[in-house]
Amino acid sequence: MGADSQTSQTEGGQPLPPEIEWLQRRWGTSRQATWIVAQLLEAEARGSTATQHNFNFSQWGNELTQCDPLTITTDEVAAIRSPLVALKGSKLDYLQSTRLFQIEHAIRKRLALAARQPDNSPIPQTEAILPVLFPDCAPDNRQLQAVRLALKRNFCWITGGPGTGKTYTLARILTTLLEAGIPANNVYLGAPTGKAAQRMRAAIAESLQSLPEEFKQHKEALLHSANSCNTLHSLLRYNPGTRRCARLSFPEGSVVVVDECSMIDIFMWHALLKAVPPTARLILMGDPQQLESVGKGNVFAELFKMAADPPCDQLHVHLNQSRRFANRPGIKRLAASLEADNADEAMDVLLANRQKQDSSGLSWIESERGWIPVNRFPGQLLQSLRAVAEAATPELALQNLDKVCILTANRCAIAGAESVSRHIDEYLRSCSQLINSPIIINRQ
Repeated sequence: MGADSQTSQTEGGQPLPPEIEWLQRRWGTSRQATWIVAQLLEAEARGSTATQHNFNFSQWGNELTQCDPLTITTDEVAAIRSPLVALKGSKLDYLQSTRLFQIEHAIRKRLALAARQPDNSPIPQTEAILPVLFPDCAPDNRQLQAVRLALKRNFCWITGGPGTGKTYTLARILTTLLEAGIPANNVYLGAPTGKAAQRMRAAIAESLQSLPEEFKQHKEALLHSANSCNTLHSLLRYNPGTRRCARLSFPEGSVVVVDECSMIDIFMWHALLKAVPPTARLILMGDPQQLESVGKGNVFAELFKMAADPPCDQLHVHLNQSRRFANRPGIKRLAASLEADNADEAMDVLLANRQKQDSSGLSWIESERGWIPVNRFPGQLLQSLRAVAEAATPELALQNLDKVCILTANRCAIAGAESVSRHIDEYLRSCSQLINSPIIINRQ
C-alpha cells in the first residue's frame, strides 16, 4: 500500500485521480509524463491521432522514442518498442502512441507507392465512347477528366460537394471499364456505413437511367454491381475487435470503389489499403468538407490538402459545378458561406429571403408563440409529407418517405427535431383520417 500510494503522487504532492493513476500503470510512464499521456488520450477520444506538446525529452526514458516521420525507414518503424513516439517537427513537437504512428506510416507508404505507379496502357476503344457518354461536354469537362483518370491510373480520388455529379461520373467510369473488358464480378463497391452504402446503390441505379442506349447491354451488370454495394466492414470482412480482415486481398485486376471516404477512420484506411493490391484499381470518392469519421484520424481531408502538389496533382479531380442547386442559388450561396465559416454572409442570405418567397430555394418560416406553423411550410414539402401520411400501402409510404427529409440543428428547442416532428404529426392528423407515422426501432 505504501509503495502504491507513493507512486500515485504528482510532483506537487497531490494524489493522481484514479483514471490517471490507471494510465500510469498501463502505459508504464514516469509520474511527470503521466499527465501528458492523459492529454494524448483525451485528444484521441476527440478523433485526433497525436497531440502537440512542448516538453523536455530528457525527462523521458525508455517510454519514448524520438524520430523524424519524414526520414524514418519502415524497418526502423517496425523496430520501435516504446509505447510512445515523439515526432520532431520544424516548429512543434507531437506526441503519439507507437501503434498509431506505425499505422499512419504504413498508410503514407502505401499511398506513396500508389502515386509512383506508372500509367496503364491506353485502351483504344475508350476514347471513342467518351463523347457518347458525355455528349455536348467540352474537352476540359471535369467529369470527363475523372473518367480518363480512372482509366489511366490504378489509384485516384474524385471529390466534390453535394450535387456536383460524383455518382453520375462513377456510373460512367464503371460503364467504360466494362466496355474495356473488365468483368462485372471484379467490381467491388463499398462505403463506411450501411446508410452510405444504401445511398450509393440508389444513386448509381438512378444515374444508370440516363445511360445512352449504346451501353444498355451493361445496365444489368452495373445494377448487379450497385446492388452488391456493401459496408467496408462487410467488404473486407473486418473485425473491429481485432482490427483484422478475413479478406486479405482483393483479386488482381479488380476495381474497388469507396464512397463517402471522409467518414473512414484510420484503422479502416489501414485495412483497406492493405487489402487492395497494386494491380487493382482503387477509386476513392467523397466530399472533404463533410463530417469527419467518428473514429480516429482524418485521412481523406489530409489527402485533399496534398492534391495540389506533385505527384498527387496527377491523381485527383475535383468536381466543382453544382447541378443540384443550379436553379436554387440561395441554397448554394448559404452552403458556401457555412463552409467558409462566414456567419455574417449566411445571415445576409437568410434575411434576404425573410420577406419573400422566391426561386432561390430558401424559405423563411416565422414561429408563433413557441411553435412551428407547419401550414407555412413550402407547398412541395407539405405535399411530400401528406403523400407519406396518406399512402395506401406501407410500400408506397416508404417510397414517398425517400423523397422527403427534414434536418434540424437541435433535438429540442422550438425548431428542434422533437418539436417539428410533433407539430407535423398534429398538422397531418388535422388534414386526414389516414395517417402513417414512420417509426425507427433500434434492436440491441
